[in-house]
Amino acid sequence: MGKIWFTSDTHFSHKKIPLYARRNFCLNKEEQKIVDSIWMNGGVTSTKWNRWAPSWESIAKMNDYITTKINDVVKRDDVLWHLGDFCFSPKNSIEEYAEKHSKRINCKNVYLIIDMVLGLC
Repeated sequence: MGKIWFTSDTHFSHKKIPLYARRNFCLNKEEQKIVDSIWMNGGVTSTKWNRWAPSWESIAKMNDYITTKINDVVKRDDVLWHLGDFCFSPKNSIEEYAEKHSKRINCKNVYLIIDMVLGLC
């Protein structure tokens, strides 16, 4: 057995997480301007931004970035514990989404701690 790793809150496929967590690395320039404006004008609590979300292209870039960073550190024979908020999915699709994202992680020993937020968006 290799090293033991812990992570959490990757929020794979969570359309709003770049806004809530200010994950600016995945946004195109236009989306970045919107996020900057939101945070300069009251942040995510402003009701005028309730319906805005970044593009699915940006979310795919975020998913790729996080997966790459995990795979850069966690090796195949290591153990990775993910302590919650792994991914989001449409209603009744959480198993499919969790499997899709976990298969992209090179580590063969990935353990997901399921929390109540999963699959509710």
